[in-house]
Amino acid sequence: MSNVKTPLIVGVAADILSPSCAEVIVTALTALKDSFPERGLHILVNNAALAEFRDVDKADPAQNQRCLKGNVETPILLVQALLPYFRPSSRVVNISSEGSHASRPGDLVYLASKAAMDSMTRTWAQALGRREGMQETTVNSVSVGLTRTELYTQLPEETREAIERESLPLVAVEPRLGEADDIAQMCGSLVSEESRWMTASVLCANGGATPIL
Repeated sequence: MSNVKTPLIVGVAADILSPSCAEVIVTALTALKDSFPERGLHILVNNAALAEFRDVDKADPAQNQRCLKGNVETPILLVQALLPYFRPSSRVVNISSEGSHASRPGDLVYLASKAAMDSMTRTWAQALGRREGMQETTVNSVSVGLTRTELYTQLPEETREAIERESLPLVAVEPRLGEADDIAQMCGSLVSEESRWMTASVLCANGGATPIL
């Protein structure tokens, strides 16, 4: 029989719009000290995000603040709060969007927040790669395209059909939506030892629909 232990998986609900979001996650992490005596953190994937869309002539201050808080401020505060727990050769993967490299008037604030994520990726890569206790840590961003997620399937059918008519012909690999596993496989590669020399990069995960050079 294999000596590999079954991984311990613990779910934690943390609201990215709450000022206590980072605190909730850190508290959960420290509560696991019996299972992880060194209380070490090796992988962080910043995937949670708030998506709200409005045309440019209908910008709403409250929506703007929610989007920037959830998608920019919370990741900044979370990484800051987790700094004492990261270990050498850690991996940080930020989930961005291909739309931050395109022009989509209805997604103005959301895509601006994702462009900020790409910028934060470069800054964290420089700041954390040689940080004491985090040496050889890498930080990269995955620029995700149209993907079949729970959010996507909740859109009205006519909306999905319109999006697919416009977007699928642009996909270079094959005319289909991305799947969650497509993104997960790329994230898995980025957190592996084989990706130790890649950092401060934005990787395309959209089948080539929006080329990123």
